[in-house]
Amino acid sequence: MNSLDDTLKKLETFMNNSKILIETLNNCVVQCNRCVDACLDEDDIASMVDCIRANRVCAEICGTASK
Repeated sequence: MNSLDDTLKKLETFMNNSKILIETLNNCVVQCNRCVDACLDEDDIASMVDCIRANRVCAEICGTASK
């Protein structure tokens, strides 16, 4: 393989890995938001405040990283 072929193969690998990473981060956002929804369905929401905050932060981090 020549240098151009090597470069294109590396770029293709990078793009595939980036796609997987973005999909994983977007899935993280969905799962964190589902957890928030589940916490809000609890009878004692006040006891779930820390969990809700942690999951909101998690969703924000994953959402920002996926952009």
